[in-house]
Amino acid sequence: MRPAIREEEQEMKMEEDGKPPTKYMDPSMYKAGKEGNFTALENSIRKYGEDEPRLGLLKLETRKGNNLVHLAAESGHEDFIKQVLRKCPQLVAKPNNSCRECAQLVDKPNNSCHGADMPLHVAARTRHFKVMETILSEAKLREGKATTETPCTQKMKEMENGGTARINTSLLRKKNGAGNTALHEALRNGDEKMGMLLWREDEEMVGSVNKVGESALYVAAELGFEKVVKEMVNFLESGRQCEGVRDRALRGPEGQNPLHAAVLAGSRNCVEALINLQGSDMINKADDNGRTALHFAAKAGEKDIATRLLLTNRSSAYTKERTHGRTPLLEAASSGHLHVLREILEHCPDTVEVADDEGRNVVHLTLNCGPKHSKAVLRLPELVRLVNEADLFGNTPLHVAAGDLNYRMVKRLLKIPGVDLRTKNYEGCTFLDICKSKWQYTKRKDYLYRYLKSIPAGRKPQTWNHPAGQPTSLDKPEADLKGHANALCVVATLLATITFAAAFTLPGGLAPEVIDALPPLPSPLCNFHDSPQQPPPAKLSGQKYLKPGHPILIGQPAFKVFILADVLAVSTSLTVLFLLISAMLAEEMALKRTIVYSKKLLYISLGGTMVAFIMGLYSVISTDVVWLDFAVGVIGLSIPFLIKYFKFKSFTSTPVFLHRLLSKKSSKKPWSVNWNGKVHNNSVLRYN
Repeated sequence: MRPAIREEEQEMKMEEDGKPPTKYMDPSMYKAGKEGNFTALENSIRKYGEDEPRLGLLKLETRKGNNLVHLAAESGHEDFIKQVLRKCPQLVAKPNNSCRECAQLVDKPNNSCHGADMPLHVAARTRHFKVMETILSEAKLREGKATTETPCTQKMKEMENGGTARINTSLLRKKNGAGNTALHEALRNGDEKMGMLLWREDEEMVGSVNKVGESALYVAAELGFEKVVKEMVNFLESGRQCEGVRDRALRGPEGQNPLHAAVLAGSRNCVEALINLQGSDMINKADDNGRTALHFAAKAGEKDIATRLLLTNRSSAYTKERTHGRTPLLEAASSGHLHVLREILEHCPDTVEVADDEGRNVVHLTLNCGPKHSKAVLRLPELVRLVNEADLFGNTPLHVAAGDLNYRMVKRLLKIPGVDLRTKNYEGCTFLDICKSKWQYTKRKDYLYRYLKSIPAGRKPQTWNHPAGQPTSLDKPEADLKGHANALCVVATLLATITFAAAFTLPGGLAPEVIDALPPLPSPLCNFHDSPQQPPPAKLSGQKYLKPGHPILIGQPAFKVFILADVLAVSTSLTVLFLLISAMLAEEMALKRTIVYSKKLLYISLGGTMVAFIMGLYSVISTDVVWLDFAVGVIGLSIPFLIKYFKFKSFTSTPVFLHRLLSKKSSKKPWSVNWNGKVHNNSVLRYN
């Protein structure tokens, strides 16, 4: 007879109470359990004969502590489970190893294990509904056989339970290593049907709390299981539960309650059911961080849920959370949820006066929520008056926007008529002082200076000593002049190559040579006078005969523009190359000036290349296709506008938007100012 387990495969599993070592499950039995093959299991047991007790073989476990029912429950073999439990019903309540024991296994050091899982936990986690029903029915059958009650007493208990027999609650309430019951596992893994089945077997499990602090009601609300939540709430309102079940059912992690979870899940029906729970007052209850359900709704942007909470009780709108001291209105502002912000202002308009722990109001917190949101916030009349309010450091929203280099927001704040440009923070700095110290590029300082000179005198700030010079990025000590020059050389070389090649591949081609047009020699058998005649020289309609090798489209105006633009592009790009090559070994100042001139010439070369391409394409298109001519013209003419548009969008590091505002306002009223010995006015604006 073969031993049940080979000696070399045995491993010792000593426990603290001094129990003797146990044997592990044979591989053939393991395979039978995973496949749900009861015949193979019988054959595997039969091999050992009478040397090993039959019941003892069925109780063997894997190294993780799983018995045959665990294996079959994980694979979903309900028939196999039924047959095994008929032979050994004790396996239904047998847990596997704890997480501590699993972590000590040498062959599985990183094995993740929930620990102390019963077959009910495994079936719930793997969402095998039939397996769950089988385990529950076998447990009921086992308890029915073991009970000493008479059939009449059992019938009366079934009638009290609604006509159905119920399982012993001790099995359903057993927890695994994480403190989860089978109900927790079913709900957490998204099986609402199985969760309802388990809860109806023992309604008191609504107050079962795991080690994280989550009750079964909290998990159901977090997953948005509306049917389960409504049934549990109705049970709590009925008063049939034992003492303390209601309080435990309303618990959640970090001091939260099921209403917090329902808000985060975005389930309106769950929120409605929990709000209607009498005597709970979950709306005003805050978690360990001081956040109420309205805080969660404002943070998540749930407008409808926020409206329902405000209609029920508005007092939570004035509650401050403990981390930053923000009310739900400030949470909505910092998260960029304008629709929730408007809803809170509609029900509680005085919440706009509440600031956070650093004294920041709604406008302060909306600065970093994107231009669209901040622009919409500044349109609200209730919030416009907050633009001059300072925080605990004396910074107004204009100070904060300037310090964060938020140029778009600076522009929008400057457009508000009542904004105060002279306000100083507690360090004695106006927003212009912040611009001077943090804005590194000359253009934004120059544009801002010109704009401030164009506004009415009553709103002018104190004098700002704008530098007289016009430094650029090339004036910095760390500027890589040779790197700039090399980059310009590469661009100029590419442009020269493209435009030079275009000069010898003219659009439309050249007039054919005479030798190419000669006919083939006539056959001796044919009449000499019947031979084909030589075609005349090439001619365009409405034009003179062209000499061989001349451009065919030379008479079209678009072709002439192509020639001029191509010559301009070649000339300017070659000029840039000559200038940069000659200045590479020159002094630093000469190289710097050469780079400035080369950039301007490259712009001309790029423009000439663009015009040459458009005109060359336009000249070869047939005049019969009117829509194609129109499309080429429109696309070509739109290129400068596209460049300007995307330059405005991309160059947020320069105050282009202030320049737009300056151009609109300065055109209404002329101005002139003496700045460091130079007269500046709005008649001519120069930009670097």
